[in-house]
Amino acid sequence: MHQSIKTKLWIGIGVGIVIVTLASLWMYLQPPGPMPAEDRPAGSTFPLSPQSISFRLKWRYGGTSCGALVAEKQGFFRDVGLDVVINQGGFEYDSKKMVVSGSDQIGLTGADELILARANGMPLVAIGADFQKTPCCILAVESSGVRNPRDFVGKRLGVRKATNVEYQYDVLMKRLDLDRKTVLEEPIKLDLTRVVEGNLDMWTTYLSEKPTAEAKGLKISTIWFADFGIRSYGNVVFTSESFLQEHPDIVRRFLKAYYQGWKWAMENPQRVGEIIREFSSEAPAETENAAFALTIPLLSPEEGKPLGYMKEDLWRDTQRVLIESGELEKEVELGSIFTDEYLHNDQ
Repeated sequence: MHQSIKTKLWIGIGVGIVIVTLASLWMYLQPPGPMPAEDRPAGSTFPLSPQSISFRLKWRYGGTSCGALVAEKQGFFRDVGLDVVINQGGFEYDSKKMVVSGSDQIGLTGADELILARANGMPLVAIGADFQKTPCCILAVESSGVRNPRDFVGKRLGVRKATNVEYQYDVLMKRLDLDRKTVLEEPIKLDLTRVVEGNLDMWTTYLSEKPTAEAKGLKISTIWFADFGIRSYGNVVFTSESFLQEHPDIVRRFLKAYYQGWKWAMENPQRVGEIIREFSSEAPAETENAAFALTIPLLSPEEGKPLGYMKEDLWRDTQRVLIESGELEKEVELGSIFTDEYLHNDQ
């Protein structure tokens, strides 16, 4: 009898251990519940487990994409319940194609590129404009004597072909009634070898490249297309029509954190370089800071409007540049190409 009681006791203990173990395993495998109120950002209703999405840049990590980089490093994406993977773009990873295919959910591209994509049937929608003015320009070596477009005659110009800087350069020349044939043009790649070697007087590019050229010992003059009447958006944030329709809350949260990143960068320009360096070691922090400083004037919308704000008349001017350059045959309906609905007015 005594032995039977002991046996039953051990069996009971064993069963209890099994039950506790299974219960613990079951609790471990359950999806995380809502974040405790005391652990959430003020006013947050976002889940503890962040939702994962990917964001495709137009180009490589740098000052022109620092809004996303800052939002990641400063925890702004995490604060809105998002886990954002920031992927570099480029010729091999066209952001428009990556978003249309679903490989990425949100992307960054030029406003003119988005218009051309829509004209070719890509169902993409701009949800915010980073650059309210065009970043396109011509940088000239000071010793060339080039200070404005009427100085281009007989000068050696490097042209980055089939890019928005070439489209805008072409329209600039037409509007000023200047003949491109009077300029000694040659196609160039992305590096500045031809300029540094003294084989070019100037080249088509973006404002942000000036510090890179100066770091190579060049003294540079800037011919900014906006100073000569070229009105165009620069980089815009976009997504697919389907993702916008299916996940409007994710888009809204992404934009809140994204433009919070830009706002922080504008308030702390001397720290932008160090954050970019955490993603890429290609350029010194000082050069990145200088490049970003040239970007700041492009970011601010008209007074009283949030960062990212867009309006139809500037989209119309952006499209007009494409038509005048011959890149776009007929107008695209602009009402469906952009929306401000998901921007936050407190940015």
